[in-house]
Order: sequence, then C-alpha cells, then structure tokens
Amino acid sequence: MPPKSTDQLAVQAVHRIRRRLVADRVRHANQIRGLLSEHGIVIARDIAQLRRGLSVIVGNINDGLSEMLRALMRELQEELSELDTRIAAYDRRIREIFRRMSSASGSVKQP
Repeated sequence: MPPKSTDQLAVQAVHRIRRRLVADRVRHANQIRGLLSEHGIVIARDIAQLRRGLSVIVGNINDGLSEMLRALMRELQEELSELDTRIAAYDRRIREIFRRMSSASGSVKQP
C-alpha cells in the first residue's frame, strides 16, 4: 500500500477533528442533561430537543430554578452553540474538499 499524500493526511485530519468536536458536543449535552436531571428536569437525548429545552429553561424565571443555575445553563447553552458552529464549519470544509476532489477526478461521491 503506497503512503498517503499530504493532501490525504490533511483530509483525514479534518475528519478526525470534526469527529472529536461531535464527541465533545455529546459529552457537553450529557453534562447539561445530568445537571438538569439533578433538579428534576429531564430532556430527551435528541440534540434539537436539548437546544429547545435549554432555551425555555434559560428564559423561564418562574420555574423554581436558582438564578445561579440559570446563569450556568446560559453559559452551557453558549458553549453548545459554539460547538455547533465549529461542527458546521467542518461540515462545510468537508463538502468543499469533496467538491474539489470530484471536479478533479469526476468520480468521487460524497458520503
């Protein structure tokens, strides 16, 4: 098997970094769910439902949560949003790589 080119190694690195960011987001989401469950709030595992639930929690001052916890949830919500943004940037980068590769060879299919 021939050694990988520097371009192939770079593409592989992009995928690895994206995979790590997704794993970071899962860990982050699980931490948020765990903290909320300690206060009797259960949110489904779906990331979209977590985002919606966090928006409601952060905006609802009459739910019995302390202002400190609400502030923490706001911070965690911002961190989650930052991870989403970074993952989306890597998704765009991967699509662009496949676009260039397919136009160069005419045979590469995007996964």
